[in-house]
Amino acid sequence: MKAFIKHIAFLLLVTLNLFQGLSTYAQTNLDSLWGVWNDKTQPDTNRLNAINNIALSYRHDNPDTAIILAEKQLAFAQRLGLKKWQAKAYTTMGKIYGHQNEYLITLEYFLKSLKLYEETADRNGIANSYHNIGSIYGSLDDNPKAIEYYNKSVKIKKKRKKIFFF
Repeated sequence: MKAFIKHIAFLLLVTLNLFQGLSTYAQTNLDSLWGVWNDKTQPDTNRLNAINNIALSYRHDNPDTAIILAEKQLAFAQRLGLKKWQAKAYTTMGKIYGHQNEYLITLEYFLKSLKLYEETADRNGIANSYHNIGSIYGSLDDNPKAIEYYNKSVKIKKKRKKIFFF
């Protein structure tokens, strides 16, 4: 019995150390992203990518902060006239609200994203938007709509040969 307790204690210690290591890595990565975002000498797309990743990193634990950061991303992209980055900001907002089970708001942001991807003829963005929209319709138990959007996504991805099944 003592050996079993020692084994369990050892496993708990290893697990705790693993999580602390991951937490330290995540914080270091987050610090690096903040450094890129705040460095005005960085290319605008690097800064936009950084703020997007920061916003997504907060979506689980602090969704209010994540939305504020995604709104900063959107405003910056709008100021620069970068529609693809505006679309990414809307997608990020949709993902944040999706994690809060706010599906109608999520759908609204994914549709905004789709519109911008269509305006820029970004086929990959369009396909991903269709997939995201299909996922939300699935969450809303509207299976015919979900299948419709999934099929649209697959059709584009087949043409681009970028289909991944998980």
